[in-house]
Amino acid sequence: VFPSNEAELSWISSQATEFNVPITVIGTGTNLLVLDGGIRGIVVSLARAFRAIETVPTPASGKAGTTWIRCGAGVQKAELLKWAIAGGLGGLEFSAGVPGTLGGGIFMNAGTKYGCYGDILRELRLYDFGTGGRTVQRTDVHFGYREQTAVGTSLVVSATFELPAGAVTDLAGNGNAAALSLAKTYILAGDANRDRAVNLADFTILAANFGRTNRT
Repeated sequence: VFPSNEAELSWISSQATEFNVPITVIGTGTNLLVLDGGIRGIVVSLARAFRAIETVPTPASGKAGTTWIRCGAGVQKAELLKWAIAGGLGGLEFSAGVPGTLGGGIFMNAGTKYGCYGDILRELRLYDFGTGGRTVQRTDVHFGYREQTAVGTSLVVSATFELPAGAVTDLAGNGNAAALSLAKTYILAGDANRDRAVNLADFTILAANFGRTNRT
């Protein structure tokens, strides 16, 4: 099922509880393998919803010259990066070439050697199928290498980030450099699945500068 808001998540939760049906949450299926028999119960996907990206008022605690944005968990990482670059906002260059949705990125604290989501995160909106929605502050939770203590068994609904300003050309260049570095790492490792994931990222720079004919 493809819920579009928290009210629909609540309805799904009530139905699952009433009929004793398990719930499995996925994004767009990145890095997901499913047996031929399928997944028993209700499968909730954010692939068609929770895709809004918007600026929000910067609180008094925000750093001077930064912009706070709220992003739905169903947004693709590459889509968020392009949105930020177009608006002259930095901080997300580390996500260049990383596939999947933001929700999954938060859950595993995805990143590269250039940074991770925990570095720029300021607030999380979560939904628990047992207790409902709640808001978590970054200062109250731990984010480490591919781990965090915020989400648990909850569903990421949205994330609020604090992003610094930057020149569009510089940001694009940094994003491309990050994507190329990630692509080179994956391709030289000889991992066919990672090679494909990187090549599917929406960065023409990858095809132009690191095509399969250039593999060494």
